[in-house]
Amino acid sequence: MAVPATTRFTLSGDVFDPGRTTTVDLGGGINDTLNITNANGANLIVANAEMINGSANNDTIQLATGSTVTGGAGVDTITASAGADNFRFTQRGRSRRSAAEATASRISMPAAIRSISPE
Repeated sequence: MAVPATTRFTLSGDVFDPGRTTTVDLGGGINDTLNITNANGANLIVANAEMINGSANNDTIQLATGSTVTGGAGVDTITASAGADNFRFTQRGRSRRSAAEATASRISMPAAIRSISPE
């Protein structure tokens, strides 16, 4: 049996149409990574990416399938899928609150979310 390929896909520059949502589907591979590095943030629906790394700006990421998401800097909005999702918070200093007060708020979690963890 063939092992599906690993895909690493980077979105950079101003590739997004402001005010519109872009759908990114990395297919059926394993260990697929989507890196978002554009200058103005992104408004995305993402499918079949096991790892998503947000930009340094305000991103809106809607998950169509289970993923692990690291939002990056900026004020990010991440919507969980019906699959098993992981949200990673890597720096408390990126929160609008002080480091001692950094929290995740207004989270509505489907039963399938596995974890929300500060690292």
